[in-house]
Amino acid sequence: MFKQPSSTFLTVAGLTLICVLFFSQLLFSGEIINATDILTQQYFWSFFIHENLFTDPCFQTWLPYINAGTPFSGGLDLVFQPVTLLTLLLFPAHIAINYEVVLYLFFMGVGMYLYMRELRLSQLSAFLAALFFMLNGEIVSLINAGHVNKIGAISPTPLVFWALERALRRKTLSAFLLTGAALGFQFWHSHVQISYYICIAVGIYFVMRVGLLYRQQRDLKQFSRFIVLGIVMVLVFLLLSAVRFLPLISFAQVSERAEGVSYEFATSWSMPPEELVTYIIPGFFGFRRANHYEDEQNVLDVPYWGRMPFTQTGRYFGILPLLLVGLALCFVRNKHVLTLGVIALIVLLLGMGQYIPIYKLLYAYIPGFNMFRVPQMILFLFAFATSALAGFGAEWLIIDLTEQKARRLRLFVLGGIILFLLCWLLTIYLSHADHEMISGFKDALLRKEATQEIAVQRFKNISAGLLRFDVIFGLSLFVLGLRLAANVRLRWFLAAFLALYLLDIGWFNAKYIDTISLEGSIYTSENDSIRYFKEHPGMYRILQATNTPESYGTFNKYLYHHLYSVSGYEAVGVQYYNEYLENMILGSPLVDLLNVRYIIVSKETQINEETPEVGKQFGPYNVVMNADAVLLENSHYLPRAFAVHQAQVLPSKNAIFSTLLDPSFDPREIVLVERELPSEFLVKRSTQQSVSSRLSRVDIIEYRHRIIRLKAEMADDGFLVLSEKYYPGWKAFVDGKQTDIYKANYTFQAIYAPKGSHEIIFTFQPTQFQTGLWITVLTGIGLCGFFIYEKRRASFPACSLPGDESPGCIPPPFQGEKSTSVSLFPDGELSLSKGEEVKEETPVQEQVSQAKKMRHPGNVIKNVSLIVISVILAIILIEILMQNSAMFQHGGDLAPRNDPNLTWQKPAGITRIMIVGDSLTFGDGVKATETYPYQLKEKLHSRLDGQFQVVNLGIMELNTDQQALILTRSNPYFGEPVLKLDPDLVILTFSVDDIEGRPDSRERPEINLLPRDVHQFLSDRSRLYLLLHRTFNDALSSTGIRPSYSAYLQRLYREHSPKWQEFQQSLNLFMDTVQQAQKPMLLVIFPALEHLDETHPFLDLYAHVKDLASAKGVEVLNLFPAFYGKDASALRVSLLNNHPNAQAYEIAAEAIYNTLIEKNLVTFPLFRE
Repeated sequence: MFKQPSSTFLTVAGLTLICVLFFSQLLFSGEIINATDILTQQYFWSFFIHENLFTDPCFQTWLPYINAGTPFSGGLDLVFQPVTLLTLLLFPAHIAINYEVVLYLFFMGVGMYLYMRELRLSQLSAFLAALFFMLNGEIVSLINAGHVNKIGAISPTPLVFWALERALRRKTLSAFLLTGAALGFQFWHSHVQISYYICIAVGIYFVMRVGLLYRQQRDLKQFSRFIVLGIVMVLVFLLLSAVRFLPLISFAQVSERAEGVSYEFATSWSMPPEELVTYIIPGFFGFRRANHYEDEQNVLDVPYWGRMPFTQTGRYFGILPLLLVGLALCFVRNKHVLTLGVIALIVLLLGMGQYIPIYKLLYAYIPGFNMFRVPQMILFLFAFATSALAGFGAEWLIIDLTEQKARRLRLFVLGGIILFLLCWLLTIYLSHADHEMISGFKDALLRKEATQEIAVQRFKNISAGLLRFDVIFGLSLFVLGLRLAANVRLRWFLAAFLALYLLDIGWFNAKYIDTISLEGSIYTSENDSIRYFKEHPGMYRILQATNTPESYGTFNKYLYHHLYSVSGYEAVGVQYYNEYLENMILGSPLVDLLNVRYIIVSKETQINEETPEVGKQFGPYNVVMNADAVLLENSHYLPRAFAVHQAQVLPSKNAIFSTLLDPSFDPREIVLVERELPSEFLVKRSTQQSVSSRLSRVDIIEYRHRIIRLKAEMADDGFLVLSEKYYPGWKAFVDGKQTDIYKANYTFQAIYAPKGSHEIIFTFQPTQFQTGLWITVLTGIGLCGFFIYEKRRASFPACSLPGDESPGCIPPPFQGEKSTSVSLFPDGELSLSKGEEVKEETPVQEQVSQAKKMRHPGNVIKNVSLIVISVILAIILIEILMQNSAMFQHGGDLAPRNDPNLTWQKPAGITRIMIVGDSLTFGDGVKATETYPYQLKEKLHSRLDGQFQVVNLGIMELNTDQQALILTRSNPYFGEPVLKLDPDLVILTFSVDDIEGRPDSRERPEINLLPRDVHQFLSDRSRLYLLLHRTFNDALSSTGIRPSYSAYLQRLYREHSPKWQEFQQSLNLFMDTVQQAQKPMLLVIFPALEHLDETHPFLDLYAHVKDLASAKGVEVLNLFPAFYGKDASALRVSLLNNHPNAQAYEIAAEAIYNTLIEKNLVTFPLFRE
C-alpha cells in the first residue's frame, strides 16, 4: 500500500505545476526573453560568465571588452548565487536566463509557504499566500523590464521573514544566527537597493513584534535579550555580506554616484498617487511600452501615459487576493496582521517618493535614500505584505466558518455588491460620455504629446478596464458567496476560487512575458563593421559614434564577438572614465590614448562638410569602409601599452584636460599623473635630459581577462602606460617585485620602470574582495561549526518540557496558540483538525529545566566558545566599520586642492590669494569644500563685490623648507614655480609640527608590544590596531614613561636646537622670497588642537614665531584667541586624525577674513549694501 504524500510535498508539487504552466513559454520555447535590459546587457554578462566558467575559474575578473575594461564577477563568485550557477551549468546563456527567472519565482513561492506556516496558518492558506506572491504582477512584470538580478534579490525575501519569525518565537541564539545568515544570503544577490529596502522592513518587523511582546508581558529581561540577539543577528549579517559589501564600498568611491544623487534624480520614477487605481484596473494608465520585435499587438494599443517617464512593469495582483486582504484587515485581530499591515502602508507611502512631503526629509537625513532612484522599487514589499495578509484572509474564510464569521462574511459581500452596483453605474455613464466630458480630462489624456485621437483611445481604454473590473469583481463576490452556501463543498469552492484567480492574474501576466529568437536578431548578429574588424584583427579598441542602423544599437555586442570597445551599457559607471569620454573630441589625444583604431559614424555624417568616401583622408582619420555605416581608421592611435620618459604632476581635473587637449601635447612622450613622482626619477631628471620615448619598446606577451604580461625594453627611466581603466584592485609587478600604479592621464594606469629590460605583470586582485571573502568564509565556517555542535549536543529526540525549544528537539505549537492542520485527501474529502491549546510552563518547571541545562557538561565549552566567537566577530565588525567610517579616517587625497578653474595666467579683474602649507592647509580628512581656503573664498564672495580666487597649495607632509623652494623653483607638485600664479596676497600656514618634517622616532620612540614587522603589517591594514596602539602610547605618555608629543616638540623648538635653526632659516627664506617678488604676505599661526586655554603648551612658541615674522615686516595672525575656550576634541577630524574638522576651519576662515579687511592687506572692492 502506497504511503500518502505529505501535504508539504503536495504544496511544492502544486506550485511547481502552476509555475510550469504559467511560464511554459520561457521554459520550452528555446527563445530568449524579449526585454531590453536582457538583450542589451544581462545576456552578454551571462554569456561572458558561461564562456569562462571552466576556462578561467575565479571569483573576480576583469571584463576588457567594454568601457576600456570594467570589474566583473568570475564563475566561482556564483557560489554565492547558486540558482545562477546551476542554470549556467545546465543551459546555454540565453536559456539559462529564462530558467533562472522561473526558479527565482518558484523559490519565492516555497519561501512564502514556509513563512506562512511559521505564522501557524494552515497548509492550504499558506499555499494560497505562496501562490499570490509567486504570481504577483509586481514581481512577474519585472521579467518584461529584464530585471533578472532584481527578481533574484527579491526571491529570498520570504525566507528572511521566515527565519526572523522563527527567531522571535524560539528566542534562541541559533535562530537569530540563522536570520543573520538569511539576510547575508539575500545580500549576496548584489542588488543593494533591494537589500536596503528589505533591511528597512526587517527593522520595522522586529521593532513592532518585540514592542508588542513587551507591551503584553512587561518583561524587561526578555526585551533586553531580544535587543542583544538582534545585535548579534546584524553582526552576522554584516560579516556574511562582507564578500559583497567591501567591494561595493570600493566601487562606490569611484562611481558616478559617489557623492550621492540629486533629489530630482533620487525621486524619479516615484509612483503617482493616482496610480493606486492600477491595483484594481491595471490598464487604467495604459500598459508597458513596446519591446523590439513585439508580437503582441494588444499590449501596444494603449502604452503607458501616466506621470512617470515610462514603465515596463505593472502592479496588479488580482481582485480575489485584494478581497482576502480586506477580510484580514477587517476581521483578523492579531499581531501578525497588524505588523504586516503597517509594513504595507509604510512601503506604499515610500513608493510614492516625491509625492509625499516626508521623502525630502528622508533624502536629507537618512543614509541611503540619497543614493538610489526609483522609489517605487520598494513596492515589492507591498506585494509581499499583501500576499501574506491575503493568506490570513484565506485562513479566516476557509477554516472553521462559524455562524458569527458567516454573518460578517455576508456583510462584507453585501458591501461588495453595493460597490459593484456603483461601479456598474459608473461604467454605463462613461460608455455614454460625450466629447465635452472627455475634454474635461484633456490635460491628463494628452500627456506625452498625444493627439486627440490617442486621447480618445485612452479614455475608451479606461472604460474597457472599468468594465473588466466590474466583471471580475462580480465573479469574485460570487465565489466568496459560495462559501456561505451550505450545499457547496469546500473543494468546489476552492476549485472556483483558483480558477477565477488564475484566469485573472494569467491575463495580466501574459502581457509582460514575451520571447524572441536570439539567432539572427539585431542584438548579436554581425554588421558590416564587425565583419571588417574580424578581417583586420589586432589589439585595438573601437569607438562607436552612432546607433543607427538597428544592428548598431547594442553597444555590448562587441563582447559577444570578442572585440574591444570604449563604450558599453552598464547600470552605474566609473565617474572619472565618464568625465574622460565627455571631454573627448575627435582629433584630440584623448582618442589616441584610448587605443582607438576605428571610429564608426553613420552614413549621413558629413565631415568638414564633405561626404566620407573610401580612401578620403580627414586629418588623422582615413575612410576605410562605407557600407551600412562609415568606418574611419585612426592613424595616430596609441598601442594598448607604451613607454614614456617624461612625467608631470597635475593637481586638478581641469588642468589635466586642459593639457591633454592642448595641440602641443604629445602623449607619446609624457604622461600626466596626480601624485608625487618617484624620487629616483626626479633625481635623474634634475641631472640629465630624457631620451625620446620612441626608443623604448613594449610588447604584450599575454593578454587575458585578469592578467596582462608585458616585455618592456626601456631606453631610459620612465613610465609604462597601460590604457586599461585605472581601478582599485589592480596590482603591478616589475621583474617579480610589486610596484605602485599611478592614475595616468586622468583615467588609465602607469607604473615607473627604470632603464633596461623588464618583465611586467598586471594582475587584477581586488584586496577588498579578498578581505571580504575571507571574512564571509570564516564566518560561514564558524556558523556551520556552531550549528553542528548545537545539533550534536541536543541529542534528545523530543522536547522534555513544553517551552523547551533546544535545537534538535521538535518544538510544540507557540504558547497560547492553536495549531491547525489541513489534510487535503483524507477519505477523498478535505477535512480540518485543530490541536489542543498548549499550557504555559510553570515557574517551577522552568527552574528545573534551566538547572538541568546548566548542569550539562557541554555548556561550559559552549559558553566559552560563544564568548570567543562573539569577541572575534565584534573585532571584525568594528574593523569593518572603522575602515569605512569617516570617524576613523587618517588620510586624504594627496592631490593639491586647487580651484578647478585655476590657470597660471591670472584673469583680469580677479583678486588671487595663494595659501601655502602642509596637510593642515590641504585639509586632511575633510572634503575640499570644508577646508579653510575654500570657506574663506565663500566668505569673500558672499560679503564683497568682485571676483576672488583662493588657491589651496597645501601639500601633505610639506615642511617649511620645501614650502620655500616651491615658490621659485620647478617642482613635482605643480611643475612651475607657484609665484608664477601672480598672487595678490600670499598666506603661509604655520603649525607646530612644521619644524619636525617627518616624525623623529629616535627622539620620541614608540613602545611596541609586538615585533616590528608584525606591528608594521597591522598598522598598514588595521585601524582598530592603530587606535589601540595610539591609545596605549598616549597612556604611557600621560604617566611619564614615554615623552609626550608636546614635550617632544618643545625640545625641538629650543634656542640651540638644530631643528629650530633650520626652521628659522627656512621661514626667513620664504618671507624674503615673497618680499622680493613684492607680494604682501600674512603668516597664519594655526594652534595645535589641545588644551585651548591658559594651559596650552605652545603659547611661548607662537610668540617666538610671531617675533621672527614681525622682524621681517610680515603681518601675523595668531588664531589661538579665536579658538580659546573651545572643546579641542570637538574640533578634530576623528579619533585617528588630529587635523582640524570643518567646524575648526570655519573658525579659522572667519578670523582670516576679518584680518584681511582690518589690515587692508589687499585692495578689496566695496562691501555689499
